[in-house]
Amino acid sequence: MGCNKDEANKPAPSISVDPTTVSALPGDEITVNVTVAAPNGGKTLLGLIGATEISSVALNGQSNSTQAVNYTIPGDAVIGSKITLTFQATDNVDLLSNLVATEITVNDPIVVLSGELTTQSLDAAKKYLIRGQTFIRTGVTVTIQAGTVLMGEKSSKGTLVVDRGGKLIVNGEANSPVVMTSNQEVSAR
Repeated sequence: MGCNKDEANKPAPSISVDPTTVSALPGDEITVNVTVAAPNGGKTLLGLIGATEISSVALNGQSNSTQAVNYTIPGDAVIGSKITLTFQATDNVDLLSNLVATEITVNDPIVVLSGELTTQSLDAAKKYLIRGQTFIRTGVTVTIQAGTVLMGEKSSKGTLVVDRGGKLIVNGEANSPVVMTSNQEVSAR
């Protein structure tokens, strides 16, 4: 007896990723959801950066699954650079899927504040650089959460100016103060 023709002609696995693009800071962990359809049963899902394996997930024969793959952006990643995570699945008869990628743009961990600000809340998870004269105009409210650090840029004479009618709400606490300082080294302030 021969093989069942339907079993012999099952296609290679297919995969998709979500998100396909993401922006993150150095040190951030991102999660990519990889959906695998493997008619012959899934064997392995590989995550790669270039030729370097960063993850290997056993698919345990599942025909359809979604795997969450976590990746931490290196702390020394170059601001503005792009990191491409590539994924490929192998099924139980060693057929390979096409390569599918998620592209990560490495953002600057310092948010620049300049010009006329809009109503917003500044949170402690980011550091802020005040560049030049920076205005909170009439009708605009800027709230600064406890633990936030704001630095004035010396070279541009970074200054925060609150117009009459503008609001600056600073929610510092004794154990989590808001710090407003210079962007210079401590010894140069």
